[in-house]
Amino acid sequence: MYKIAFHLARGANFQKFQIRDANNEATYIEPNDFDIILHNCKLKNQKGASLRIFKGGDKARCAWIEFERYEVVAKGNYTSEVDVRFNPRVSPTWNVGGVDNQDDRTFAQLRTNGRKVYK
Repeated sequence: MYKIAFHLARGANFQKFQIRDANNEATYIEPNDFDIILHNCKLKNQKGASLRIFKGGDKARCAWIEFERYEVVAKGNYTSEVDVRFNPRVSPTWNVGGVDNQDDRTFAQLRTNGRKVYK
């Protein structure tokens, strides 16, 4: 299994997608240069941590997408009416297509475009 999250720590990989493999090795992908296709995905969230952030606490990574495999592809203009979002300042749960409380939801495929994720 892999995990992907947006990397917000300052440094060389700031605002890149971070993909961690089963050995916890990280790969960073620049969202302005490439898109990523994720296969067999599940939205994950540490509810307690996201609730603390929602109530005004300091931000820390508390959500990610788990998936079985991925492809890095040339930058395109892929969009969909169904976007997949997580912002613990707005809602402590995953949001899919405008509907909150989508933690643990599964998808056959998700795709990035820039900093956004779409079904």
